[in-house]
Amino acid sequence: MFAFQGHISGSEESLQLLQKLSITAVGKREKLLRVMKNPVTQYLPVKFRKISFSYSSEKSTPIQDYVAAVNDDVGLVFVQFLAIH
Repeated sequence: MFAFQGHISGSEESLQLLQKLSITAVGKREKLLRVMKNPVTQYLPVKFRKISFSYSSEKSTPIQDYVAAVNDDVGLVFVQFLAIH
């Protein structure tokens, strides 16, 4: 699983992702982003609700609204799939 904090915008980060299959924090060994092989569900917690982001979705819901509408006893996992062309 990965946690991402920050911003990926440059070609340097894209190159690092393609070469090393991960992006690490500058000056640290902390991984910010890691490529996972399919099926990605093998990396996710079993009893959590899985939410995927999509650029082409017909419906847009602010993430804060979605989280506020879910009970506190439900675990959530947010997944962002990336495709580099």
